[in-house]
Amino acid sequence: TFDAEVTKNKEIRTVVVEEQVMDLLGMTPGLPGIGEFHIVPAGKKTKQKGFFDFRKPIYAALEKARIENFTWHDFRHTCASWMSMTGANHQALKDQMGWTSDSVPSNYTHHDLDHKRKAVAQMSKKYLGKL
Repeated sequence: TFDAEVTKNKEIRTVVVEEQVMDLLGMTPGLPGIGEFHIVPAGKKTKQKGFFDFRKPIYAALEKARIENFTWHDFRHTCASWMSMTGANHQALKDQMGWTSDSVPSNYTHHDLDHKRKAVAQMSKKYLGKL
């Protein structure tokens, strides 16, 4: 985890990041100054110490996967959807994504058809039993 000190809503928030992702980004959990690490798009700031330019490897992966019309905001939708589909509760989603409004998660989460089928099957089994 690390504290995001510069956020859109100007509130410091703790962001949970898996250890393997932190390793990929060269971040070491628990080190002083981890809040000064920034993941930013390419630009002048990326030449400063502590900045990681993630665009080049992402663009290479998108090209290899033949993904078109990608936007960086798609990552937020993907993260929110995956967290929701794996059982994250509403408050955990809001905290991780930095949302203050209760209505925002419904705009970001998109469940696939298989997930919807499983949810309906679980509900039917629990409340209807054998018919």
